[in-house]
Amino acid sequence: EACTNKMKIAIMLLIFGLLVCMGSIMAEGSGPLDQFVKYTSPSGIYAANAQLCPNFNAANETMCASACLGNTSCVSFAYLANQQVCGLNQYNMLYTVVQGGGPTMAYYLRILPRDNTPAAQKVKYHLMTPTRGVTLGASSVLANTFNNALEYLSMFPVDDLLYFFRMRAGDMHPPGQCWGWDQNLKGSIAGLFMMGTGNAMRWAHNDTLLSNMNMVVTGIKKAQQENGYIMAYYENETKTHENPDYVLSWVTHGLIEASIAGNPDALQLIRDHITWFNYNPYLPEFMPPDTVNAPPEYGAAEGHLIYLIYQGIIHNTRMALTPLGLKRDVDVVQTLYQENDWLRQLIARNTSGIWQKHWFPHNYEVTAFEAYLDMYVLTGNSTYLDAVTGAWEMFMTSFIHVGGSMAINEGSPSMWYPPGSYYLECTYGDVAKHVDDDEDVPHATPACSGPSLHSHALDPRIEAAADCHPTGETCGSVFWMKLNQRFHKLFPDEEKYVTEIEREIYNVIVANQDGGRGNRYFANLHKYKQASTNVGSCCESQGVRAWSSLPEYLYSYSSDGIYIDIYSMSSINWTYNAVPISMTVQTTFPSSGDVSVSVSPSSPLVFEIALRCPSWVSSGKAIPVSLNGVIVANMSAGSYAKISRTWSGHDTLHFTLPLGFRASNYTGASQIPPYHRYALEYGPILLALTGPWDAGTESIVMKGVDITRPEEWLVPVAGQALHFSVKGLPGYTYMPYYEISSQIFEVFPIIMH
Repeated sequence: EACTNKMKIAIMLLIFGLLVCMGSIMAEGSGPLDQFVKYTSPSGIYAANAQLCPNFNAANETMCASACLGNTSCVSFAYLANQQVCGLNQYNMLYTVVQGGGPTMAYYLRILPRDNTPAAQKVKYHLMTPTRGVTLGASSVLANTFNNALEYLSMFPVDDLLYFFRMRAGDMHPPGQCWGWDQNLKGSIAGLFMMGTGNAMRWAHNDTLLSNMNMVVTGIKKAQQENGYIMAYYENETKTHENPDYVLSWVTHGLIEASIAGNPDALQLIRDHITWFNYNPYLPEFMPPDTVNAPPEYGAAEGHLIYLIYQGIIHNTRMALTPLGLKRDVDVVQTLYQENDWLRQLIARNTSGIWQKHWFPHNYEVTAFEAYLDMYVLTGNSTYLDAVTGAWEMFMTSFIHVGGSMAINEGSPSMWYPPGSYYLECTYGDVAKHVDDDEDVPHATPACSGPSLHSHALDPRIEAAADCHPTGETCGSVFWMKLNQRFHKLFPDEEKYVTEIEREIYNVIVANQDGGRGNRYFANLHKYKQASTNVGSCCESQGVRAWSSLPEYLYSYSSDGIYIDIYSMSSINWTYNAVPISMTVQTTFPSSGDVSVSVSPSSPLVFEIALRCPSWVSSGKAIPVSLNGVIVANMSAGSYAKISRTWSGHDTLHFTLPLGFRASNYTGASQIPPYHRYALEYGPILLALTGPWDAGTESIVMKGVDITRPEEWLVPVAGQALHFSVKGLPGYTYMPYYEISSQIFEVFPIIMH
């Protein structure tokens, strides 16, 4: 808001007073300009638009510097010599170009002293996530997915992963070669590999993968500069493309996971780099707007190809929550990344803040929600919690498909995803390749020419429509899982958050995996699944991050004992009050809801077991839980049943979760008038219908069935769990969406009663 005239006068008087006060200080030591780094650019410079007040007249830069030093919230100023105008500013997300250039314009960033104050976690989690001790049962859906992740990770040669790190360190002819997304997002595939392998090595022992992960970390350490810098791109490339956001986040996740897996150097490496990042004098330049799609009023001239600045917040908050986290990590979020107007939109449940965010909305907004929830934990400021809660509610009501996949993707004014649009009719066959057009970067690198191993031909049956609205991006679902995991740790008894994790796992994470070959970018819900890739894409990165961390979602530790969150054949070994405990879950879920839990502490011990009763259970009645054959509790849908007692070495809990069908009428934009389309779920599992394709409607049509009573016309197929034939319609079969591979299918077929 513009300052009033009285405010202008008051501020000018304040500045005058500051100049007088600063005069004696400047006379004794260095001048005020010595406390700033000067930057000039003939093409203009990005500065924040959230100024303390409108520009004011100043005879020289020294006056501006003195005024800025007199205000603790001022971190920079811009000076236009030809107009003798000074503009103080704080970091803020909505950038604008300061007009001018060459000798008439200068930008000054305040030099901040290093502050090694540790980050404080003001809000404590009520639950902790296991980092060891969980074993997935052989041949379960989740175990197969996890093992496929190990196969996928085995395809990455260490020399290829370190290719650009070594080149940036001075070896212009390093061993290996670059390929895939590393061509334009240098070092991102190393982040992918460390995310996947670091997670996987917490649960499984694989000498080759563990050795490769450690060699990657060692290679990065050898390429580290004296100032702490470790990235594969050159320092002066930090502001280009998605380097300060996407790539830095990927490498941050990867090194943190490698550290948790036991690598002794990984955490200090990323600490050193983020410290370099946090104190870099050109930090505001790392976050400029879009070069191509930004509306003219934003003054786009250079910088990122896409506006995804908000995907970078997570590297600072994840760092802050490690044992090496610093207060400066939090400060940079608050002074540079944080978008207060956006937070206000989210608190107000204004859906424009989701699907019309500036000029480039995206499901990557969800990773910013993760970071803002971290900020609540770090600061205790409930504004963050209120904003993220608002975002969660808006996604739940308007931007998530039946089954859990993201109904919003990269958008622009020509391709919005309005609330409730739920687009289906995009059989998007290929993914847009990142193209780096920063031709003026001094350190040019040769084009990638990767081996044929790292590409899959597209399925020729998949139609790539240029004007379609793809949905179901894997990345968004992984971010959504991670967000809901954070909520669950804060609010353990809000079962809805675990329901979201569970359906993302089965209906997107498992469903988009293509064995050990690769991952599908989008979870198409219509006609054909997308062909998979193994080119190191964003969705492969987040896909393998999720596959390799599956064990951590099954259980949570509490101060009173343990929560069993997701039922899958598994076991866990942990210690409570210094007593080792083994627990085994026996189940064929999701094929059956029958569950047995064997509890074996090494000596009798009092603790609590919280059993989740999912919100999708089909019975409206209480579900009995027996202990050694005697009913000891009753569960109700959407809650946890807590059993606290002295457990011995031979205790067994047993219960059965009723699985049932749920039909959902399609309400989105991809209607086929005058027909109605419906999806079916069985428990948390999204079902897909295979059968004759109707060219006239471009769908599968079923006639003579009552969608409100699917149990009357669906017949279990013998020997094939969760497969159902349709009574009276030969050739029609429902099966889990995650089992669909090359078949033609429909999640929302046309139903004619």
